[in-house]
Amino acid sequence: MKAKITDNLVRKAAVPSRGYSLTWDTVETGFGLRVSAGGARAFVVAYTTTLGKERRMTLGRYPALSVTAARRRAVAERGRVYGGGDPMQERRDRREQARNTESAPTMADLRRRYLEEYVGPRRAPPGLTNEARYWRTISEHVPEGLLVSALTHAAVQKMHHTLSHKPVEANRVISSLSTALNCASKWGWVTKNVASGVHRNPESPRERYLTDTEIERLNGAIDAHPVRDSALAVRFLLLTGARKGETLRARWEDIDLSNGLWSKPAATTKGKRIHRTVLSNAAVALLEEIRARHPEGEFVFPGATNKPLTSFKRTWMTIRRGANLPGFRLHDLRHSHASLMARNGAGLLMIGTALGHTQPSTTKRYAHLTDEALRQTLNQVGEYASIGVATPMCKYLQNSDQIQNGYFD
Repeated sequence: MKAKITDNLVRKAAVPSRGYSLTWDTVETGFGLRVSAGGARAFVVAYTTTLGKERRMTLGRYPALSVTAARRRAVAERGRVYGGGDPMQERRDRREQARNTESAPTMADLRRRYLEEYVGPRRAPPGLTNEARYWRTISEHVPEGLLVSALTHAAVQKMHHTLSHKPVEANRVISSLSTALNCASKWGWVTKNVASGVHRNPESPRERYLTDTEIERLNGAIDAHPVRDSALAVRFLLLTGARKGETLRARWEDIDLSNGLWSKPAATTKGKRIHRTVLSNAAVALLEEIRARHPEGEFVFPGATNKPLTSFKRTWMTIRRGANLPGFRLHDLRHSHASLMARNGAGLLMIGTALGHTQPSTTKRYAHLTDEALRQTLNQVGEYASIGVATPMCKYLQNSDQIQNGYFD
């Protein structure tokens, strides 16, 4: 049916018993009125694309869209067809993009999935706490509603620059974000890691070790402190080189005092692996003293209501002042333990084993501490080599079979 489409025609158009009816305008080619069996009236435009596809696209409903406005829109849409466009397909593409955008992962989604699926199974509680702190910082600089795919390298670089008043913390934040974006790439959320290539702040590994005099002052301050449980926890860190979190969560069931062994559960270690370490006689004696103080209980360093001690920061600050060790960190006790091992002839492998390092590269920071022990050994080797006596060299090998089996070329 063809007729000039007017407001009066639209209002009086008959309602079909089923389906819909079409009335094509005699003024503008391709412009029409569609009336459904339910009584809905809508304007449409028909056109043929440059590829020969016939399209019929709805422009809008009456009376929200007037006849005049609908006719103008029909003219505009057909004009786009002459320019090589396909208005109906373009509309479909926009709707699809909108649907994808609504379901596309945001930075909040990345944070949640990264912490739950990646960090959770791999980090001990202290590591989880650090990662959560990094992501609180990220959320302060990147909106949580931002699509992950919309994050740019420039935005990440700017965030790092803003945070660089704390150089190391800024590096850690970007490292966490970069790891998360690597995960996002594997999940199909992004095609590239925009945090890759961000210029990091230079870091100088902190190396602070106690001298013999400082150790004497530290032990004196520990002995003088009235809160014995937390004071003994400080001494335990120096005697074992254990991390603070491992120490606070230590259970008696994991310690074999008779054999001097401590099996740290994977849930308490940084590498999420069981770490079996040997305890020195001094460490065993300390543990026996603690056990005598608390014959019952699950935790080595108990807190309130049968829970582990959560912190001894106040005790440590008092001990540090008493020992005159300004700026010395609690974690430096771990480094000091490693230095004492090195000074007494332990090699890097032994040090790494004692500290529970999962990567040899982590232990390399102590390499220079073994120089003196190595020099003493080489001097002794040089003495034998210079007088041409080969047999005593066996004392420097694990057994004489190494010589017979071609240990030397």
